[in-house]
Amino acid sequence: MGRIVGGSLAAKGSWPWQGSLRLLYSNGGSAHTCGATLVAPNWAVTAAHCFGQSRDPNGYKIRFGEHDQRYWERTEEDRRVSKLVMHSQYNVRPHANDIAMLKLDTPVNMASPYVNTACLPDANEVFDSHDTCFVTGWGSTQGNGNLE
Repeated sequence: MGRIVGGSLAAKGSWPWQGSLRLLYSNGGSAHTCGATLVAPNWAVTAAHCFGQSRDPNGYKIRFGEHDQRYWERTEEDRRVSKLVMHSQYNVRPHANDIAMLKLDTPVNMASPYVNTACLPDANEVFDSHDTCFVTGWGSTQGNGNLE
């Protein structure tokens, strides 16, 4: 599988639909596991492989409005995942149909400049090899893509 390496640090609030899917710990803490995209005030989309063997939505939350995961910046909104809908034909190898929808327990605050739904193209929009696309997340901005 190919990897995206490199990139640059985003300006705070420039990708308001970017969420951090977080695994919940019994002590009340959580850890980032995957990115997620807010597509409606109470729905997000992510990769199905992010859940591994655990398909229990109660073990996850999504943090929106996050910029720097090392600090609490008062722009974050946490929402518990109330429902997990995996693609019915998801296959671990080779990540076929690797998509899942996540229903949030309550809608996010759409009045925040740091939280908003993704700007999706019209259904009939056609893209070609000259169009610019962006990939967002919390990956490394340096390195060569090795997993070691």
